[in-house]
Amino acid sequence: MRVKKLLAAAVLSAAAGLAQAQAESFSFDPSGGGGAVTNLTGAMSLDWGPGNALAIVGNPSGGLADDQEITLLYQANLADVNDDNGDSLFSNGDDGFYFTVVAGLTEIVQVDETDGSLSFTMAPDQSGSFFYVYAMTDSGTNVDGTGFASGAGLDGIVGTADDNIILAGTLLSISGSNFSAPLVDTNGDGVPDAPDTALFDNFDDDDYNNTQTIVGTGATNLSWLVTFVDSNYFTDMNLLNMIITTAINSSLITPFQQIDPSAEFSIDGLADGGTLANIGDCNGCLQNDDDLNFQFQADANSSFERQAVPEPGSLALIGVALGALGFMRRRARSAA
Repeated sequence: MRVKKLLAAAVLSAAAGLAQAQAESFSFDPSGGGGAVTNLTGAMSLDWGPGNALAIVGNPSGGLADDQEITLLYQANLADVNDDNGDSLFSNGDDGFYFTVVAGLTEIVQVDETDGSLSFTMAPDQSGSFFYVYAMTDSGTNVDGTGFASGAGLDGIVGTADDNIILAGTLLSISGSNFSAPLVDTNGDGVPDAPDTALFDNFDDDDYNNTQTIVGTGATNLSWLVTFVDSNYFTDMNLLNMIITTAINSSLITPFQQIDPSAEFSIDGLADGGTLANIGDCNGCLQNDDDLNFQFQADANSSFERQAVPEPGSLALIGVALGALGFMRRRARSAA
């Protein structure tokens, strides 16, 4: 038992060095010229404009249940690159340079039966998760849901000449994710029994006619491990000698207040749209017919954390300790 505790302590001690990241400023060149002329130093965050998020089968027949896995898709245009004071260093479209973001991940839902509020944790398998920042020739179109991904690079190899992805990542952790639609008294008996509803789309464009939605709010905090970075845009980031993560926090609301709901989403971050919103006549309302999706407005920003790549000895220690723990577990099972 003492040996197992020592080995476990060695794993935690070695891994702790990988987690000691600290938020830092970064340099950004919106022209993609490598910082020769338009390098913006002292940037602290990418402020994404209000965007769209879609929970695939987020409104299943009969309602959500504990431990159900949900695929979440997100897309938005860049609003600003901000400094540590929150002032804009660059706004999307300045000098003809545009940027978008698309993301996808898998969450596990937990339902609070007392009030119907939802909380989400990270699903174990995130092999299909993606976080892509694109350099584009124009903004994505929210009402159509196209123009956020380029449709290029469909060989799945990020960073090759046939795509314009300038940063990519995979999901590392979810520190908090929730959504709540408070119950109101819908039948007049004085007892709250269902979420309030409102027009899904608050804009006078008739894209959704009289489609309704439940009224709710939420938030999510995610951390992504950066797996590719184009140093012509992020001029002081180099994955050869540092580990880079990006923290994303977002507010979530229904109905849509600032932008149009999107009709389509990219299922893999590469295809330009193609996955229909499919929310039915009432977004999020309890129904017993089909498995529908749930759509909401998401307003996010992202910052970066960097740290030096651990010494080979630390990585080796983690590998040896994990291997030893696995061996001891096998011995224990054999003895049993």
